[in-house]
Amino acid sequence: MADIIKELVAQTDPKSPTSEAVRCLRTNIQFLNAGKKNQIVVITSPLPQEGKTFIAANLAVVTAQSDKKTLLIDCDLRRPSVHKMFGVSNKKGLSTLLASDVAALDETSFVSTDIENLSILTSGPIPPNPAELLERKAMDNLLLKAREMFDMIYIDTSPLLSVTDPVIMSKKADGIILVVMADVTLEKVVTRAYSILKDAGVNMLGAVFNKLDTSGGGYYRYRYYRYSYGK
Repeated sequence: MADIIKELVAQTDPKSPTSEAVRCLRTNIQFLNAGKKNQIVVITSPLPQEGKTFIAANLAVVTAQSDKKTLLIDCDLRRPSVHKMFGVSNKKGLSTLLASDVAALDETSFVSTDIENLSILTSGPIPPNPAELLERKAMDNLLLKAREMFDMIYIDTSPLLSVTDPVIMSKKADGIILVVMADVTLEKVVTRAYSILKDAGVNMLGAVFNKLDTSGGGYYRYRYYRYSYGK
């Protein structure tokens, strides 16, 4: 079983403002595109180190906590980190699965976690051809079978402006979310990322502002109310 570490704040500190914000994000995803189920959602960012994996992992946690069978897939086949967040081995995972028999996919193909209803599929060893591997029919078959096995699937991918992997995966998913670092990511960078997704014709669900400065009075009034109400 996987060891839960501090970056999974939705599990270690479920009453924190961050955990509440992630739960709000989960709810927003559920109610987007009325009449269409967003079952597979890709999480990416324009550039590295903007917190995409943090958002993807904690979204998976809060979704599992809402009694939905949830899968988190690490499709960042260049700098994977999901296995580090959950403290599990990455000797095998997505890359080895795609290179073998996807038809044999079952519950044992995924890593169970200490969080009820949550399973993960780590990236596996970094392959020499990540984009080509993700484009294979085997990836389509894997997601098709995963749809039957899980209520919700989150996919963590490489940064959008670095490689084509996020666009490849977004075309196989129901939607994509862009994570940007508030007050750090340049407007032109966000605009460029949005243009790539728009030109690709993918379903852009929205953007998440990560590491937002919470020093404003309005935020603290909200936090005070929420904690007071909780007590």
